[in-house]
Amino acid sequence: MNGELVTSFATSVGTRNAEGVWSPEEASAWFAYTKSVGGRIAAAEFMNEPTYAAMGGAPKGYNAADYGRDIAVFGPWLKQNSPGTIFLGPGSVGEGPFAIAMGGMLSSEHLLRATGPVFDVFSYHLYAAASERCASMGEKVQTTAAAALSEEWLSRPGKINEYYTSLRDRFESGKPLWITETADAACGGNPWASTFLDTFRYLIEHASLARRGVKVIMHNTLASSDYGLLS
Repeated sequence: MNGELVTSFATSVGTRNAEGVWSPEEASAWFAYTKSVGGRIAAAEFMNEPTYAAMGGAPKGYNAADYGRDIAVFGPWLKQNSPGTIFLGPGSVGEGPFAIAMGGMLSSEHLLRATGPVFDVFSYHLYAAASERCASMGEKVQTTAAAALSEEWLSRPGKINEYYTSLRDRFESGKPLWITETADAACGGNPWASTFLDTFRYLIEHASLARRGVKVIMHNTLASSDYGLLS
């Protein structure tokens, strides 16, 4: 199918030197293996969802300054070792008018202030609600099958896009916009995600964001779990 590989990297304690700074040793081995079997990494983010860095395995107390320091290592390493790979970032999630906030969350604004304008493409993840698995987070971040065709629900991706576009314009002006992860809902997806009911959300999200200048949209999971695009 001529698909391209897009990835992020491990950033846990095991990938860091004695000073706690991220080291490219493990990533270098992975890139070398990919190349040895005829593959290439088309695009890469440093870490998955840095706004939830602790959830992704970053060291305890990880903050925006740490992120900026790590990006200062990762960016030059990526350009030197794989100059054809597009540097995506920051790959944030959970902010804006339908924020899915949890304790210890880092703001994209602070992350972008720490890095400076270093990314080839401005990326973010798009979830307009949390799934029923995360009902404990409160009704405000939930949605229902009954709301799947409502104007309020179908307009949410555009409103979230406005939030991240404004950040792009402030910190990475002129850079393309990519959505590197999306589905009907965060936290595993809802049971109707792989049914006909969700096709309206899927089509309107893609069409409206294309009109807003989003160049790439990557869906979370083709056919597995409630995240699946297909049953």
